[in-house]
Amino acid sequence: MNININDHVLVKLTPDGWKTYEEWQDHWLKPLLYIFPNAYEIERKSTEAGDKHRFQIWQLMQIFGEKMYNGGRQQFENNIIDWEGEA
Repeated sequence: MNININDHVLVKLTPDGWKTYEEWQDHWLKPLLYIFPNAYEIERKSTEAGDKHRFQIWQLMQIFGEKMYNGGRQQFENNIIDWEGEA
C-alpha cells in the first residue's frame, strides 16, 4: 500500500488536540486576517467533517507533529487516524 502525504485523513480531536489546533490557527491565521477577514471560517469549513477533522497528512504532521511522542498527551481520541484516501 502506498500512502501519499497529500492523502486525506480524519481525526477526532481531544481537548489537548483542540488546544494544539487553536494555537496553530492563532500563529498562522491571525496574521492573514487583514487580507482574509474570514480566514478562520475558511479553515474551519475545509477541515470539519462531522465530529472529526479532515487534514492532508502533511498538514496533520505540521500541526500536531511536535506534540506526538511516546508518553505525550493524546491529540486524537484513542490515537486513531482514519485514512480517507487520495487528495
